[in-house]
Amino acid sequence: MSGFHSSIAPSSLHLTNACLGSWGLIAGMPPQPDTPETIEGDVGHWVALQTAMGINVPLGTKYRDVEVDDDMLDGARLWMNTIGAGGAHEAPIWIPDIHPDCWGSADFWKWDEANQILYVADYKYGHLYVDEFENEQLMAYASGILRAMNASNYAKVLLTIVQPRCYQAKSVRTWTTTAGVIREHIARIAERVRMATDLSQPVLCTTGSHCTLCPAREICKTLQSGCNNVMTFSQHADSINMTPGTASVEAQLVKEAIKLLEARYSGLTTRIESYIKEGKRVPNWEMKNGRSNLAWNDPDKAIIEGDAIGVNLRKKIEPITPTQAKDRKLLDEETVSKLASRPPAPQKLAFVNTFSIRKALSGECS
Repeated sequence: MSGFHSSIAPSSLHLTNACLGSWGLIAGMPPQPDTPETIEGDVGHWVALQTAMGINVPLGTKYRDVEVDDDMLDGARLWMNTIGAGGAHEAPIWIPDIHPDCWGSADFWKWDEANQILYVADYKYGHLYVDEFENEQLMAYASGILRAMNASNYAKVLLTIVQPRCYQAKSVRTWTTTAGVIREHIARIAERVRMATDLSQPVLCTTGSHCTLCPAREICKTLQSGCNNVMTFSQHADSINMTPGTASVEAQLVKEAIKLLEARYSGLTTRIESYIKEGKRVPNWEMKNGRSNLAWNDPDKAIIEGDAIGVNLRKKIEPITPTQAKDRKLLDEETVSKLASRPPAPQKLAFVNTFSIRKALSGECS
């Protein structure tokens, strides 16, 4: 476990599991620069960790040149309410059942020896939904801990994702399973890792939704080829007698094609931006200054000036959201249920895949 990064990182196992070629491409790339989104996520994660360690982080504190805001503090409170007291925070875990060089630091884990229960939780500050069900990163952490604890296959395992800013699902989601099930999954993942890292055999890339956040998407020839095929296909307008079955199949193909094109576009624009910043000319592209919102130079002075001429420039006072009131433990569930409700939402079309079906049938996610 020398160095700061494992060559087989738990956080990238979902990519290796889905695409064997991704490991080699990513390993050959230079370190990726931080973006405003990754920095914000890092700061939100830091606030949660400090809070878990009993260190108070006041509103407005600066970390990595970013001010801590209310959302970060609310997320940290939710994290603490979920994990409770005790346990290990950011402790390195060796995961040899996947690979001798596989290790990482779980955000939180706790082993209940008396009841043979393992709790593993990960804090995600981003908006993009992260599924707790069969989550490769969490299962990898659990594998290493279960091995260290010499736990039996009957030990209970609770894998939790805490994601305060994911608005399409519950902020806290847990998959309850057993050590035996975890080990079965890890054996399959280990085989995928072995195949990906076997330099004696050619390894191919596989396109899919995982391409969207793959660091190597801008240099992946398979993704490029797939997108070219999609663009060629989209230029043909063949009429067919549409049936429910053909509509379903084509909608699935188009859905995946859109994801591939978005991943490729994201990778290309990232590369174009880096070219321009290096002083290179890219035909039809340039970096333009954006336009920020008009802001008062001195808000307090503006309010005073408004009062002087009889104009109220103060903001309308609005309550915090019901969810924030619960997370901050200002109101209990019963009181909130009396004061708040969910208005009817329109129905929307949703694709159901075999993964979703397996998750629903498991009956162990909450």
